[in-house]
Amino acid sequence: MRLWQYRYFLDARISPWRRILAGVGALVLLVISGTLYNNNSTTTSASSGSSRDPNSSGIDQVQVKNEQTGTINGKKHTIRILCYGDSLTAGMAPPSREYCPYSQALQTTLNDNNNNSDYFFYQADHIGLPGWTTTQFLAALDDPRKGLRTALHSSQHDVDTKLVILLAGTNDIPLLVRSMSLTSHREADHREGHIQNGASVLKNNLIRLHDVVLADHTMHSIALAIPPSGRQLTDLSAARLVDHANEQLQQSSRTTPYNDTMTFVPFPISYDEANEHLWSPDGLHLNCEGYELLGKTLAPIVREVLDKGRT
Repeated sequence: MRLWQYRYFLDARISPWRRILAGVGALVLLVISGTLYNNNSTTTSASSGSSRDPNSSGIDQVQVKNEQTGTINGKKHTIRILCYGDSLTAGMAPPSREYCPYSQALQTTLNDNNNNSDYFFYQADHIGLPGWTTTQFLAALDDPRKGLRTALHSSQHDVDTKLVILLAGTNDIPLLVRSMSLTSHREADHREGHIQNGASVLKNNLIRLHDVVLADHTMHSIALAIPPSGRQLTDLSAARLVDHANEQLQQSSRTTPYNDTMTFVPFPISYDEANEHLWSPDGLHLNCEGYELLGKTLAPIVREVLDKGRT
C-alpha cells in the first residue's frame, strides 16, 4: 500500500471519531455559553430593579424603589398613602421654585418610627394641582393623569392604597367670597346667611371627594382642614367662610357613615407671628420648613388611623 493510500485509509478510519468528538465539544461549549449568558442576564435584571421569582408563574415581580429614600422594597408589604390636593399638596413655596411636598417628610417619619419595618413599608405618594378648586377635582375624577379615582388604583399591583389625605378648598375661597359680594352687597343683614351657604357648598364638594375614596371599603380618608392664610387676617368674610366650612366638615366626619372611615384633622400650623417663619411671603403657602413640619406632624395621626383600620 502506497503512503498516500495509507494516509487516506487512516483518515477514513479516524474521521468519524473526529466528527463525534467535535460534536461533543461543540455541545459542551454550547452548555457553558448558555450558563454564562443566564448568569449575566440574572445580574442585569437584579441591577435594573427587577428579578424573576421562580414561584411567580412567569410573571416578573418588580421591586419598588422609593425615589426619596432609595430603599428597595422587595418582599415587604407596602402600605400606600396618597396625598391629594392643590398647590399646598404639591409643596409650592414661592418665591422659591423648589417644591417641597409634605408627603416626603410624612413618609420618612413613618418609616423612621416603624416598629414593624421587617414586615411592611410606608409609601407616601402625592398629586398636587396648583390653582385647582374642589369643583375642578370633581370634574376630573377619572382623568388618566390627575383624577382622584384614577390615582387610587394606579399604583403597582402589589401595593395597596390604605389612606388618602385630602387637602383642598383654599382656591374656592376667593371665588365664593366674590360671589357673595356680588349677591349681597345690598343685603348686609343677610351676609352671614350667604357665608353659611357658601360654606355648605364647599363642604359638600369636599364630602363628595371623600365619598370617592370611601367607595372602596378598604380605604380610610383624612380630611385636613382648609388652612389659614394672610387674607383671612384682613378679610372677615373669607375667615368666616373657612371657619364655617371646617366646622361643617368636622361635623360630617362625626356622623354615620363617616365616623368610622373619615378623620377630620385641624390644620396643625397656625398663621400668626409665632409661626411666621414657616410660611412663604405670599401668605398662602408654607415654605419648605413648614411643609416638613406638616409631614412630621401628620405622621402619628396617620399611623393611628391605619392602626385603627387594622383592628
